[in-house]
Amino acid sequence: VAQAQQANAGVAVLVIDFDDFHTVNDGLGRAVGDELLCMAAQRLSRELGAHRILGRQGGDVFVAVVDNLADSAAAGIIAQQLIDAFSEPLQLASAGELFAQFSIGLALFPDDGANAAELLRNAEAALNDAKRSGRKLWRSYAHHLTTAASSRLTLEARLRRALRLGLFELHYQPLVSCADGSIIGAEALVRMHPDAD
Repeated sequence: VAQAQQANAGVAVLVIDFDDFHTVNDGLGRAVGDELLCMAAQRLSRELGAHRILGRQGGDVFVAVVDNLADSAAAGIIAQQLIDAFSEPLQLASAGELFAQFSIGLALFPDDGANAAELLRNAEAALNDAKRSGRKLWRSYAHHLTTAASSRLTLEARLRRALRLGLFELHYQPLVSCADGSIIGAEALVRMHPDAD
């Protein structure tokens, strides 16, 4: 980030996650999974080139840092190239040919974060969006992703507090026939008391 500020250039953080990696571990064992991770890391590193950083964040998640970007489109091109690089299978000594596919979340400095922690958090939010959208694709960070996550956390905290304090109220609302005005049923509604805020 400091170098990018000095050079007035863009930096991209890409969070790269295997799609359904657990299937390899469950079906072929952890030794095969570890070999697959090593082979995938080599291919990712080769695709990124010598002047870019690639690290394993944990499990089946890698993080790449790509600097000296002219614009956000360049970062998208790199993300797609990484996905396309796995259209060919990996050749494992222990299991033969295996295909790997990835989803990628992308955040850009300075637009999507001012420091490493913000960029990583926002790239992970973009990754989650890619996973929800069908996998084997990449997504760029958009502000609404973290806003939506923050709103979900706030709502969950309110619901847990209301449940703990007994702040839910049960109401019945009659269902009325339009034909003759008679009551034909009831709808049960649970409302959260305003004190839950």
